[in-house]
Amino acid sequence: MEAEYFKDLDTDAVYACVGPMGATAMFRLRKSVAGEPEWEFLVPESPTWDSVHQRLYFDRRWVETVNPGEHPEPLPPLPEIPSGPFPHPTEYYKPKLPIGASQYPSVAAFLKAQSNETATVIVALFEDIYETNLGDGEFHYLRDAFLTREDAQRYADRHTDNEERFHLRTMSLHLESGALSSPDFKIELFDHYTVEEVLKALEARLQGERDREKDDK
Repeated sequence: MEAEYFKDLDTDAVYACVGPMGATAMFRLRKSVAGEPEWEFLVPESPTWDSVHQRLYFDRRWVETVNPGEHPEPLPPLPEIPSGPFPHPTEYYKPKLPIGASQYPSVAAFLKAQSNETATVIVALFEDIYETNLGDGEFHYLRDAFLTREDAQRYADRHTDNEERFHLRTMSLHLESGALSSPDFKIELFDHYTVEEVLKALEARLQGERDREKDDK
């Protein structure tokens, strides 16, 4: 099994990448329970894999190529590559347990007033342009959630500058049997956000609107 070996200059971690740009498999060297070096398989397109892959191939300033024969400690042989199937990237960001509506009362009240207790929300993700161009890679994190695309686009246009750019995502929220869900929630390339983060942002927005309405009365 032919592989390229890299060392992270910040952490001293050693990686083995099989195939062009690690497309076949990526491994990270770690200590076993017995204290011996062993290779850890990085599940393709998992958050860890994405972070490591970008660090190794996005900006090579942070890594150096390793010759296994010249490494201070002998590198163990690579294990067999697991055949999968592997989780879709979205699976890492979905709720592990049902989300109780009582945790987000303003969102629940809003959904109860909608047809089929379902609504579409627009998620604004921000990208740190410096990190994309000169840092660890491209990552999209949650900034806010909106009830209309117009509001979301207006926010993105107003805050886009030389430091940040924005990416809008659409997702539905549904209330059923006292639980909140997003049936069509899907992560796109470089996205890093969860349903819970969206609910928290939307709860803050709706609660703020309710508080302002009370003040106006």
